[in-house]
Amino acid sequence: MFSSWIKQHQLSSFFILSFAISWGLLITLGPLYMSGVVLVIPILMLALFGPALAGIILSGVIHPEPKQTTLKSRLLAFFLTWLVATPVFVLSPELSRQGISISFGLVVMAAVIALIPAFIVSSAFSRTPGVRAYLEPLVKPQGNVIWYITAIFLIPALLALSIVITNILGKELPPPRVATDGGWGDFLGLFMLSAAYRFFYANACGEEPGWRGFALPRLQALYNPLMANLILAFFWALWHLPLPQAQGLTNPVAFLEYYIGTFAHCIIIAWLFNNTRGSILVAGLLHVSSNVGRLLIPETTVFQFARPAFCILLIVINRMWKKLPADSIAMDKGSQRAKPKP
Repeated sequence: MFSSWIKQHQLSSFFILSFAISWGLLITLGPLYMSGVVLVIPILMLALFGPALAGIILSGVIHPEPKQTTLKSRLLAFFLTWLVATPVFVLSPELSRQGISISFGLVVMAAVIALIPAFIVSSAFSRTPGVRAYLEPLVKPQGNVIWYITAIFLIPALLALSIVITNILGKELPPPRVATDGGWGDFLGLFMLSAAYRFFYANACGEEPGWRGFALPRLQALYNPLMANLILAFFWALWHLPLPQAQGLTNPVAFLEYYIGTFAHCIIIAWLFNNTRGSILVAGLLHVSSNVGRLLIPETTVFQFARPAFCILLIVINRMWKKLPADSIAMDKGSQRAKPKP
C-alpha cells in the first residue's frame, strides 16, 4: 500500500522526504549545535545530504528488483571515497575560516562524517539495481568531455568577464567574500580545497543526486525543461531556508530575488545535464564551481545581469519551452505516475 502510493507520487514523495530529512535535522539538532553540543555534528551533517538520501530510499522502493552482483565493488568504492573524503574535511578552508584548527578530535569526527559521502558514492555500485541505476551518473561520466570542462569554468569565466567590464566602466570592484593573501598559487590551492569539500559534503554528493538525478528527469517527463526548472527552483530555494547562510531570506522580496538566482542556476545546470544525457557528475561540478567561484572571485553588479542574460540565451537557443524528445535519457519516461495495481 505504502510503496504503491510512492510509485504513483514519486515527485511528491521525493520533496516530502528530502525536506523531512534536511529540515527535521536542522530544526531539531541545530539549536543543540549552536549551544555547543559538538557531538551532534555528524548527525547534523546528514541534513546536507537529504536530497541524495531521499533519492536512494525512493529508488529502492520504486524498483525493488532482486539484488545482483557482489559487495566487492561497493566496498572498494566506499573505502576509497572515505579515504579521500576524510582529509578533505580536515583540511577544509571552511573550518579554518571558523577558527577550527587540526586536532585528533577533528580527525576522528572527520572520519565519522566522511562515512556519509562514502555511502552516497558507493551506492552507485549498490546491489539493488534501482539504486545503482539512479546513482551511476554520479560516478560514470557520460557525454562529451567539453561539457565537463564547461561545468568547471563557465561561472568563473562569467565572473572574470564581469570584472573586466566593471573595470572598463570605471566602477569600483566589490571585495570577494573570502579574500586570499597570496598570489595565484594560493588562490588555486584555496579554490581546489574548497571545491573538494563542497563536492563531497554538500553540492555534488549531497544535493545534485536528488535535485537533478531524481527530481529533474521526472519533472521533465511531465513538463518542458523551462517549466520543470521553474518548479524545481522553487523547491530548491525553499529547501535552503533553514541553513545558516539563508538568514534574511524569510522576507518575501529577498526570497523572490534568491529564487530568481536559483532559477538561473537551474537553467544552466539543466542545459549541461540534458546535453550529457543525464549526468549527475556534470551537475555537481557546475554547482561546486559556481559556489566556490562566487566565494573567491568578486561578484560584481555586472555579473548579476550577465548570468540571467546567459540563461535567457540558453532558453532561446535550446527552445526550452518545448518538451524533450521521447528518447531522451535526461527525461525519465518511466517516472510518470504509475498505474495503480489491480
